[in-house]
Amino acid sequence: MFILKTAFKYAFSKSGGRRHSAIMQILGIGTGIIALMIVSAVMNGLQTSQLRHLRNIESYDLTVVSSKISISDLKAIDESCSVYETCETAVLIVDKNSGKSATARVRGISYPLLTDDRFSESLNFYTDYEELGNLVSVSFSMLNTLGIRFEDNIELTFLRPGKTATIVPFTTESGIGGVYGSSISNYSSSTILMSTDALLSINPKTQIIYAVYTDMNTSRFAEAVKALDPEAKTVTWQEYNKALYSALTLEKTIMYVFMLFMFLILCVNLRNTTRRLIKVKQTEGAMLRALGCRIRDLNLIFVLQAMIICVSGEIFGVIIGYLAVSNIQNILIIVDRIIYLLTKQTTILTAIPFTAVIGLKEILLICTCVLLLTYILVQAACRKTIRKDIMEVIANVPD
Repeated sequence: MFILKTAFKYAFSKSGGRRHSAIMQILGIGTGIIALMIVSAVMNGLQTSQLRHLRNIESYDLTVVSSKISISDLKAIDESCSVYETCETAVLIVDKNSGKSATARVRGISYPLLTDDRFSESLNFYTDYEELGNLVSVSFSMLNTLGIRFEDNIELTFLRPGKTATIVPFTTESGIGGVYGSSISNYSSSTILMSTDALLSINPKTQIIYAVYTDMNTSRFAEAVKALDPEAKTVTWQEYNKALYSALTLEKTIMYVFMLFMFLILCVNLRNTTRRLIKVKQTEGAMLRALGCRIRDLNLIFVLQAMIICVSGEIFGVIIGYLAVSNIQNILIIVDRIIYLLTKQTTILTAIPFTAVIGLKEILLICTCVLLLTYILVQAACRKTIRKDIMEVIANVPD
């Protein structure tokens, strides 16, 4: 108890401005924790949001093409998974009224897929899909790009790949029976939706694809599918979005490098903090040793003193950091207004839907690393300082 009381008294002593120094050290550690939390949370949020939308409507978790495997076989691999029939083919769109044309893809989806929570999270359908029939549904961006009106008929030229060039099997006309909106611009600008049955009736050679949503590891799921049918074609969401996934992986690596530099700056601050903590107390330490205090007890006092300041800084940093992460959008609005007042120009900060995400494990990892580093640095400082000869320390005390 004596050691703990002494350590606490040393940490927040009023004499010599040491309490002010301790508060500044707490603020320094807390600021470092806040910076690490915000950077990690914003980058995690952006990547998680982007990948979640892609896995929902673009590539699903996994797609399977097989003539031997049924939906029941796939559900037997993971009972909690959701499996839907879908199909896709390339088309050339021509608006009969404006004459404008564009290449796109027609995706056949079933009503159960449209009502799936994962799918509907990234796509809003504004008309009754069950009454779509043989009509198609286009996005708002496609309506604007091609100048299509809701009552217009569009000409669809179905394409299929040949050995050396694209072959045109036939052309048909279809009315627009629905409009949808998507959070992914590339999806909206290139995708026409149609019921699976309608697309198969127009082009029976369209290949059936099983769209799978699963919590199981996608690589393991693909291996299980290959065990059922070695000739089955499986594409995981990582493979489908290989270029984007590689870019996001590189971005995350750069984020970790950036965080490492921030951590190194925090290390320098901690090193200076611990050395100063021990330096200003070496005279009291020498006196305690003269009164019979053992070196290991004195070492423990200094370690506890540093740990108390470090933990106080971490608590402060985690609280403020969590509040900043939770209100990141409001903070960006304030920053945008300040920039506008200074430069009279607006930024894109408020236009990007930031969703900052940070988990308890990441917070614990950051705090544990800082605490461990503080312990190592204070031990190194103690080894050099408190083992000095008592008379040498006392003799060098200024008058």
